[in-house]
Amino acid sequence: ELVHLDGQTAAVPVHLPSPLLADPARAVPARSRLAISAQHDGPVVIYSRDPALLGRCLGGFVAAYLGSVVGADAELPSAPQPLLTTLAAPQTPGVSTALRLHAHRRFWTLDLVSAGHGVPEEHSRWVCEGPGGRWRAGWSW
Repeated sequence: ELVHLDGQTAAVPVHLPSPLLADPARAVPARSRLAISAQHDGPVVIYSRDPALLGRCLGGFVAAYLGSVVGADAELPSAPQPLLTTLAAPQTPGVSTALRLHAHRRFWTLDLVSAGHGVPEEHSRWVCEGPGGRWRAGWSW
């Protein structure tokens, strides 16, 4: 787990929950910008009060995921702001969103699947022309 502490906050004793998931409301101290909780082979949770910073973090995770599926040397399209906004939106406790990339010969689809205990799955799809293309929401063949 990682928590950003600014110079002034670090001078004052900060009692953060351990793990951060135990109390998300206190995960980011008032003057700090970011906290990340990541478990080996588990979910990654990013906390921030700064929407632009949260979007950049999520954009990096999306890019890393795409590179892991299609190869880091592929010309990867960047994640559009509406996709990052969707990923950054608060979710119901216990609900998580998984990304699933399907790289076809002429196009790629990126499915966002949100699910949780007692909550029906929600799907949204983004489609891209493949390397060098652009992501578009809701397209289908």
